[in-house]
Amino acid sequence: MPGAQAWDATWQSSARNVAPPTPAYGAWQPEPPRRRGLFVTLVVLACIAALALGATLGTLTSNMGVGANTAAEQTVEAPTPQGVIQTVSDLPGRFSHAGTLTDTTTVEFTANVGRAYADSGANGASAEIQAYSPTTERTYDVTCEAQADNTVICTAGRNARIVLWP
Repeated sequence: MPGAQAWDATWQSSARNVAPPTPAYGAWQPEPPRRRGLFVTLVVLACIAALALGATLGTLTSNMGVGANTAAEQTVEAPTPQGVIQTVSDLPGRFSHAGTLTDTTTVEFTANVGRAYADSGANGASAEIQAYSPTTERTYDVTCEAQADNTVICTAGRNARIVLWP
């Protein structure tokens, strides 16, 4: 820059202890070039990526269902079988409901039979299990037979009859 050299030479010769002049406050100065194009491009790409990720996760969670069982484990709750006197729900395993079929069978024993059947892993098949009765304070051998209507009938002790269903 030819003007800068001339000024520099003049300044050096005239005043050695004086700083070069600074522009006045508020005087216009050229702005350095900005790279807005790159910034805007990165912001747009980040938004697109976030939307795509959100759509993908939304699709996955709606297909799976939050907290839902896998398709192989999902069961449709069957209606209460006929003849049930008292019921117990929220039992573990596939057969989450149990019902007494006789007046002599207590709800507590019915629930224990349902839990013992779930613990046996029979999952709809016939099984021999044991269940505790808090009323008699005894453990009974229980025979559970799978039925064609997707229920399991369990018998034990003195006329205890229990039905299990999904």
